[in-house]
Amino acid sequence: ASKQEYLLDSAYRKAEHFVDTIHIRGGGIRLDTLIYTHWGPVAQSQNGMDFALRWTAHLPTLEPLTFLGLNKAKNYADYRAAIAHFACPAQNIVFASKSGDIAITVQGKLPLRRTYEGKLIQDGSSTKQAWTEFIPQEHLPHEHNPAKGFVGSANQHSTNSTYPYYYFGYFEEHRGRYMNQRLAEMKAIKIEDMMRLQTDNFSIRARDFQLLFLRFLRRGELNKDQLELLARLEKWNFQYNQTEIAPVIFECWFKHVYSELYDEVTEANKAHSLTDKTKIYYPEEWHLLQILKRDTLSPIIDQKRTPERIENLGDIITFAFKGAAAELGNIDTIPNWRNKKSTNVQHLARIAPFSFMNIDAGGDGSALNAMTPTNGPSWRMVVELGGKAYGIYPGGQSGNVGSTFYASMLEKWTKGEYYELLFLTKADAATADKILFQQELGG
Repeated sequence: ASKQEYLLDSAYRKAEHFVDTIHIRGGGIRLDTLIYTHWGPVAQSQNGMDFALRWTAHLPTLEPLTFLGLNKAKNYADYRAAIAHFACPAQNIVFASKSGDIAITVQGKLPLRRTYEGKLIQDGSSTKQAWTEFIPQEHLPHEHNPAKGFVGSANQHSTNSTYPYYYFGYFEEHRGRYMNQRLAEMKAIKIEDMMRLQTDNFSIRARDFQLLFLRFLRRGELNKDQLELLARLEKWNFQYNQTEIAPVIFECWFKHVYSELYDEVTEANKAHSLTDKTKIYYPEEWHLLQILKRDTLSPIIDQKRTPERIENLGDIITFAFKGAAAELGNIDTIPNWRNKKSTNVQHLARIAPFSFMNIDAGGDGSALNAMTPTNGPSWRMVVELGGKAYGIYPGGQSGNVGSTFYASMLEKWTKGEYYELLFLTKADAATADKILFQQELGG
């Protein structure tokens, strides 16, 4: 009850207690006690149980040596030696040289895990539950001068099914596929080509799912207004451009397909609030894709609320389209993608007057221009080795909200435009360049 000791390997160990003093604006303090065990800090308590967190970020690491080494690196060997110091969180670190070498490494201290270890809650009373070693540096996923002629990172899977080590995480299934497809198609690539690629709004996810939906949709059951929505979708080029309404129609249809197909989850969640810890999550999208492609007779398709009949995929997809049409209403009143998505660039403290709401941006989380309501590609950069470099980020050069430079780059970033960067190509080039620092005066 006092949380002074905990059981480990049949013996009690003393827990470490650290008192953190929090100073409250306007006066007063609050004391917060942090409890540490052999595993790490006690991060949560629930139903009389305490849960300790074992995390590689709590281990001593030497990440600064990575950046010092990269700053001095002259070749691939230097790159590999430098990144070996980078432990947590794991990062995709890419490399390119004027000599033609290219590489990418998933760099980090990745624990050697048993299957499902770390994904589920484990018994903390035994050290047998611990991981003590890491995937060897030379076995971390990496590519060096691949035959395809390029490397790329878009949060995709970094290994195939033959990789011998167990790991888990969320991996974006679509951006990487499109990136690899486009890079394989592109020839004599120029700076402008890479800029357009970084701001590409095309979604393989939308294309794949919509084509499958259309395969099962029973058009003969749709009325005039529903057919008008369908016609707009069939003309869509799968670009999530801000002025389009087709992405809005597709996303609404997609949401209703989930609700109809996984009706057990839908019905179970109707009794719970969004903050209820018993909320059930829908399966990931790969499961839906598998049903549409390979498991069209899955018992999951049949809806439990209609025991008098057995639904098939045609029923589900058609029900879902009608439901989406009813939710969207008249085609002339459907908001465009910009207004439906409403991307917001918020102040770090989420102070609304210092934020920029509903910026004029397209994109989608499944597109290379991975713009969502609250996240986006905050740093875009294109570098021509031995030549020029270009970059852009949202916001401006000043963190002062009263400054004219507070949001000076936001509009260009939103439009997908770039600034040329100061790129020193010679050791003595700095003497020929001048950087002007402007101090703002006044109240």
